[in-house]
Amino acid sequence: MGDWSAVYLYDTLKTGPGFAAAGYAAFSLSMAFGRLFGDRFTELIGPARMVRSCAATAAVGLGVALAVAQLVVALAGFACAGAGFSIIFPTALSAAGRTGDMATGPALAAVTTAAYTGFLVGPPS
Repeated sequence: MGDWSAVYLYDTLKTGPGFAAAGYAAFSLSMAFGRLFGDRFTELIGPARMVRSCAATAAVGLGVALAVAQLVVALAGFACAGAGFSIIFPTALSAAGRTGDMATGPALAAVTTAAYTGFLVGPPS
């Protein structure tokens, strides 16, 4: 989202460079709120259901942003993506820490190694 949202807003929706940055801002703000309040919702509905719901929110948000191709809808879609993605990685780390087959440290290392490998294979910029 760091580069792609600005490119989409600038090139496809023909916004100015200042407004193109608003896509990443919407994503980041909603991700911050999700990280702040996500634990409460996860406790209420459970981690598996929360991850599924958040993944659907992110996918629908991005899909609608691309399908409708209007500025306000795109910003709302990027915000949905931020809210959706905000819970998934912390929940994966939490699940790794609770595994019974492996000590907490190596389990967390395995999850973060997989995540950073994905980041290196498909970097955002």
